[in-house]
Amino acid sequence: MISMPHPLSYPVACMLVARANLALEQSDTSTWLSYFTADAVLSMVDSKGEERVYRGKRSMATYADHRRERIGGFAHLWMNSPIVEGDATQLSVRSLIVATVIGTHPVNFATGLCEDKLVREDGAWLIAERRLRLDQTGPGREQVR
Repeated sequence: MISMPHPLSYPVACMLVARANLALEQSDTSTWLSYFTADAVLSMVDSKGEERVYRGKRSMATYADHRRERIGGFAHLWMNSPIVEGDATQLSVRSLIVATVIGTHPVNFATGLCEDKLVREDGAWLIAERRLRLDQTGPGREQVR
């Protein structure tokens, strides 16, 4: 049976994920990290099954700080069809993702699934774990990571 969270959890969870994505898009590392727990885990699995894992804010900060130069510009993270499940202490947000590099000639470079685990800490929702599973990658795949 599917766990249906309180109706207000849906917009709160979607807003948290959207704000975190916007901060990453804008290369605002400190704001991006503020949406995660201190011991958060970011993992990315590419279409070949290769996984990169960043544990804790220090490791995630290094990833975020160098992301723009690795991808050669700005990248939008477009998420669609979020599914929010959980209860008053923990939520999961699953959504389809398209990552697009923005520049002179925009190129979609990845599609896949984003899974976030949200927890409540001191009355606020934070992301404890983010897992990206890429099922299709285009030009620049190596740069994404």
